[in-house]
Amino acid sequence: MPIAAANHHAPACGAIHGRNGLNHLAKLKQIHPGSAQGRGHEQVEDPGIEEGINHRAREVALALCLIGVLSDQGREGWYWFGVWIREHVLNDPWPVQRKLTFPEVIQLLEPASDGVFYRHPKLAPWNNPYDKDYGFSRDQMVPLVAAMGVWGLTDELHRLWNALPQDVVGGTKHTFNGE
Repeated sequence: MPIAAANHHAPACGAIHGRNGLNHLAKLKQIHPGSAQGRGHEQVEDPGIEEGINHRAREVALALCLIGVLSDQGREGWYWFGVWIREHVLNDPWPVQRKLTFPEVIQLLEPASDGVFYRHPKLAPWNNPYDKDYGFSRDQMVPLVAAMGVWGLTDELHRLWNALPQDVVGGTKHTFNGE
């Protein structure tokens, strides 16, 4: 691959920004430790069907976890989505447990149990979900919705849906910060 001039306003070599991760799953499944330039020649494996499915699930789980680590937005949601995949799909849970469970984290992010989620419930300026710049945005909502879905937190999902601001004409729903 030829090296092009750097564009500091775009991700390098087609890297995927956390916000666009689910739109580019084909690229995500290509992410693996052997893909670094200068890594040497990569051997092509021909795993059996069961091994291939397990291997692909691990690649997607790793990619989703990397998005959560690399992006400050939505990392709680992507983390818990990855935890669920490792526990329920790969049968390989992370050995280190966090102090809080996912329902406890959701309770902190939705303190009044009214469907209004906070980027950070206590720390200003992120403690106002309606703030245009620092409020609860799509970048936080999408991974949390994915994680709440797989963990079966349907009451929290229903409250969130019912609390989202909605246009009078057309009925389009928005995140709390207006996105």
